[in-house]
Amino acid sequence: MRHEPAATGELHVWCWPAPADGTGRLRRQSFRGLALGVLGGYLGWPAAAVPALCEAGGKPHLAGAPHLHFSLSDSGGAGVLAVCASPLGIDLEARRHRNWDDLAHRLLDHAAWAAFQDLAPAARPLAFAHAWTQREAFVKATGLGLGDGWPTMRAAFDGGSPAPGPIAGHHPLEGGRWHLRTIELWPGYACTVCTRQPVRKLRVREAPREAIAA
Repeated sequence: MRHEPAATGELHVWCWPAPADGTGRLRRQSFRGLALGVLGGYLGWPAAAVPALCEAGGKPHLAGAPHLHFSLSDSGGAGVLAVCASPLGIDLEARRHRNWDDLAHRLLDHAAWAAFQDLAPAARPLAFAHAWTQREAFVKATGLGLGDGWPTMRAAFDGGSPAPGPIAGHHPLEGGRWHLRTIELWPGYACTVCTRQPVRKLRVREAPREAIAA
């Protein structure tokens, strides 16, 4: 199926939700094959002609299609693929019921850590997942490694979730502005997209699970 390209300021998000009964959970290899099929639709390529993802430079891309900007993420049996007209990063994180305090203390800056401690214990796993997706989406958008991208997470918590908005790159080579946006998909999941340009139009679609790419 042919897909219209994302216009400037437009973001396309393709979703593969986890089955409610826990069966048929999406595996990473299968998810990447399904994502390739969707990307082929933007290029007008048949599924068999879509090459494997290249990971050079810290960001996945398709050989022969440098103009197609996309990012993908999977967690908890679900997956997302984002397509945009400019560089971007997306991250999905399922809430995990564990004590996040030690990790949050190491990664959050002083103000965010204080706000995190003010949350009810039951709200902390999902709140930290939101903060983590902000960090991951940023480093995916820039192509930097986790160690280079964001030394401490500067999330501002509001009602249990970090507040989305523009952020400044914290790396000497990334001094421009980036924009964070929280995407509400399913209960128990956090999802953030980081884009160079503000998102003015968001299109969210549930993608088919058929094996449309090898």
